[in-house]
Amino acid sequence: MSVVSLMKAVYRELVSKPQSKPQEDTVKLTPEEEKIWNEGERLIPGITHDDAEPIRVKSLYEFFRMIITQDMENSNGRSKKPSKVVDLGCGIGYGCITLSEIKNAIVTGIDCSQESVSYGEKHFSRKNIEYKVANLSKYVFKMPVFDYVVSRGVLEHIANGLCLAAVTKYTQRLIFDVPYKEGEGNKFHLIRGVDEDSFAHMSDPELFYQDLDGVIYDVKHKPPKANMIICACRGNKKLPKIKDMGLKFPIPAPKPDNQDENKMA
Repeated sequence: MSVVSLMKAVYRELVSKPQSKPQEDTVKLTPEEEKIWNEGERLIPGITHDDAEPIRVKSLYEFFRMIITQDMENSNGRSKKPSKVVDLGCGIGYGCITLSEIKNAIVTGIDCSQESVSYGEKHFSRKNIEYKVANLSKYVFKMPVFDYVVSRGVLEHIANGLCLAAVTKYTQRLIFDVPYKEGEGNKFHLIRGVDEDSFAHMSDPELFYQDLDGVIYDVKHKPPKANMIICACRGNKKLPKIKDMGLKFPIPAPKPDNQDENKMA
């Protein structure tokens, strides 16, 4: 193995592990940020993680946005009602900002952490975003019907997370991800070893993958080492399958941006 290959292998091994707490001499978390961070399980861009994790998060939310936007454009304006989108386990709302850019969309972010929701309302707010505090295990069974249900890096924290996804209420699409074939190591993850067969109970699932660089792949271009597996289901069978939407895979990851540009005081 060359030196360059060895360095890349070491880097991938490091970023695949839970993020360690920021060093005291670089970033000191406030009590609120400490609760949000939760030993690396929640992201505060520019504060709790390096640049790699925000890129992976943004990459998937841009994938969500791409699909929803194309669905709406394909409707040719037949429905003038806003599309209702819910983000289950939204954290501080970093992904909700991307979803809020969808034309004529109303976004609801749900998270169990009051600190995260309060932080989102302060730093990641938009007129078309509403944040709510709720336990997903209870919320899903009484949730209103949305057009789109999305979730990123959340359902693995719930023992029956995949079954919970299957009973969410949506009219158009459900799109979520979980770690792919993850073994032991993360004490917060209650679902491990998820592979393609794990979605057999879902309604006509389409599967995609994301690697550690944030690149998104379809089944045909499956990467040698996927980090996350993405499941998409249609509530409206008149919608095309994502594989038939003309998207060009692999979809490159977004470039790093200035996180402060996404924040609103």
